[in-house]
Amino acid sequence: MWTDRIGFWDLLNPAAHGWTTPVMLELRQRFPFLLNDHVLASSLSHGERQILELVMALLTEPRLLLLDEPCAGLSHQETAQVVDTILWAQTELGFRVIVIEHDMELVRRIADRVIVLHQGKFLAGGTVAAIQANPTVRAVYLGDSLMTDFSLEFDDISGGYGGGLVVRDVSASVSPGKVLCVLGRNGVGKSTLLKLACGYLPLTSGSVRLYGRDLAGVSAFQRNWSGMTYCPQERVVFDDLSVAENLLLMSPHKNVDAFESYFHTFPRLAERRDQPAGTLSGGEKKLLSLVRGLSENKPVIVIDEPTEGVQYENVMKMANLVNTRKAEGTAFIIVEQNLTLVDEIADELLVLDQGKIALAGSASAISRADIQAHMIV
Repeated sequence: MWTDRIGFWDLLNPAAHGWTTPVMLELRQRFPFLLNDHVLASSLSHGERQILELVMALLTEPRLLLLDEPCAGLSHQETAQVVDTILWAQTELGFRVIVIEHDMELVRRIADRVIVLHQGKFLAGGTVAAIQANPTVRAVYLGDSLMTDFSLEFDDISGGYGGGLVVRDVSASVSPGKVLCVLGRNGVGKSTLLKLACGYLPLTSGSVRLYGRDLAGVSAFQRNWSGMTYCPQERVVFDDLSVAENLLLMSPHKNVDAFESYFHTFPRLAERRDQPAGTLSGGEKKLLSLVRGLSENKPVIVIDEPTEGVQYENVMKMANLVNTRKAEGTAFIIVEQNLTLVDEIADELLVLDQGKIALAGSASAISRADIQAHMIV
C-alpha cells in the first residue's frame, strides 16, 4: 500500500529496489503520470492509485504476482493499460500471475486457465472457453439474466453496403464446442453475414448477441475484446510484417516460441517465420491467418473460407485443430466451400442463396446432394 504523504517517485526509486532502469523507463512510458516525480500519492486519482500499487508490486521483482481485482473502478482506457502491462510482465519479465477478477472480458484477455469458486468451494476449472461453456458456472456465476445455450446468435439480421441489402432476415446460432458452417455460391452474402455478426458492417435490422448480451452499438474492436476472433477472407495477413510479427500482433504471448506446436503442425510457417508475410503463397497466408486466430484463445472464432488455396494435407490438419478446440468448448462459425472440411468439422449448417436462408439444420440431417444443389452456379 502506498503512503499518502510520500512522493511516489520515492516509492518507485529503482536504486531502492535494485530494479533495472529499462524496466522503470518502460513503466513510465506506459503510465505517463509517473513522470511527475514528486507529486504526493494522496493527490492521485483512484485509477492512478490502483496503477501505482501495481507498479510497486512489479518493482519487487516477484516470482509470483498476486492481484486482487486490479482493474476495479478503472476507466476503459486505464483497464486496457493495466491488462497490457500484466501481459507484458508475464511474457517479457517471466512473472507468474494469479488474478482475482469478476470482469469476464478482462479474464478472457489475460487468463490461460480459470478456477471458479462458489461459497468457498471449488466449482470448476479449465480454459476460459471451457468455463464459459460450463452450465453450472453459467447458472451460478452469470445468473439467469444471461443464461443462454448459445455462444453467438443472430436473429433476423439484414444488412449490406450503402443502401443495398445483401443479407436479408438471417437467423442462426452456435453453441460452445460446436461448429456452424455457412455455405453457398459465390456472391450470396456469406462474407457479408460474418461482417455483420462481427461488427464490421452495421445492421439494417435484427440483433446479434454474444453469450446473451446484445451487441447493438458494440464496435468490432470491443467484440474482439469481449471474446470474438475474426479471420477475414481477404487481406488475411499484414504483408510487410514477418510471419512471427503477424502471430505476435494480437497474441497475449510476446515470444514466438509459444507457437511451437503450430509450427510443428505447419512446418512451412516455421521455415518462413522471419520472412515478410507478403512473400507467402495464398494457401500459406491462410494457414498463418488460422494460427493467428486460434492463438488468440477467444471462446468464439469466426473464419471466412480458411481452406482457399490450401493443400489437402493441410486442410486435414486444419480440421484436427478445429476439432481439438471444439473439444475445449470453443464455438466456431466458418464460411466454407470445401465440403471435405465441412464433413470433418460441421455440427450445424446454414446454406444461403441470394442473401436468404435456403437450408438450415443439423449437418447429419442435410445431405450433400441438397447442399450441392445450392452451390452450383
